[in-house]
Amino acid sequence: MSAGHSIAPPYRPTAGTAVAGGMALGGTPAANARACADCWPQALDCLGQARRGE
Repeated sequence: MSAGHSIAPPYRPTAGTAVAGGMALGGTPAANARACADCWPQALDCLGQARRGE
């Protein structure tokens, strides 16, 4: 619920994700880390399906 707009690969430092490259992306580092860990397998699955033409 407190994650920002950025989605990145999981298990990386998230301290700078709330403000990246001068853009305020929102969220807290902890919430962003949870969101990245949750969505990453789903993103890879989606890309795999597209690659296989499913």
